[in-house]
Amino acid sequence: MGIGAHSTVKIGDRPFDVETETRTSGTPPHTAVDTTVYAQGRVMYRRVKAFDESAVTGDPASALQELVESQHRGVVEDLRSGVLKFDSLAPAAAPAISSQVLIEFPRGIEVRLLNSGSWFVLGTASLNIEVKGRATNKPAPGVTVEVVLEGAEPPFRIQAGTDPRGCVSLVFPMPKVGQDGGELIIRASGAAGRDEVRYRLKPKSASVKKVQSQ
Repeated sequence: MGIGAHSTVKIGDRPFDVETETRTSGTPPHTAVDTTVYAQGRVMYRRVKAFDESAVTGDPASALQELVESQHRGVVEDLRSGVLKFDSLAPAAAPAISSQVLIEFPRGIEVRLLNSGSWFVLGTASLNIEVKGRATNKPAPGVTVEVVLEGAEPPFRIQAGTDPRGCVSLVFPMPKVGQDGGELIIRASGAAGRDEVRYRLKPKSASVKKVQSQ
């Protein structure tokens, strides 16, 4: 839809670029609002929220514009107030080569849902996800995290990348789960490896049970 926002925020002598844009993917298509904080070309933080057009009572385009502006403003305020802090502003890292990845992540990566007991509140899913080295416990930045809700009506899928701490937060309206329940699947993939965890979703319930980890 071409909706977006951009701000440059200076903290001390450090400039940060904040960019917010809409992304649409999947079948059926799902729209998400993606806000990214950059420093010297390096991704420092990302915040992604799904846009549920079916929950909008007025004009969907106006509602999406409002969400873009609200989320963008919130990230800018968090940056200015110190809620978001970044100790290191090293230049953007060169693309990793296989030997570097093997040294830093000799046994690949591990994805974790940090708030498995409190991720669902009042119809909204808020997933705090962390990706680290399986052997070294080192944060894995720049890893693609994909969340899939199998058994949801309609099917749901959303993805984002981890920040320098190996973390990403995904917030979206929780779709309905069928009578047989479903699964919450969290996948992580990148140069350092792949990992997946699955949680069983009970029908008409926010509780989850971990059923698989790869």
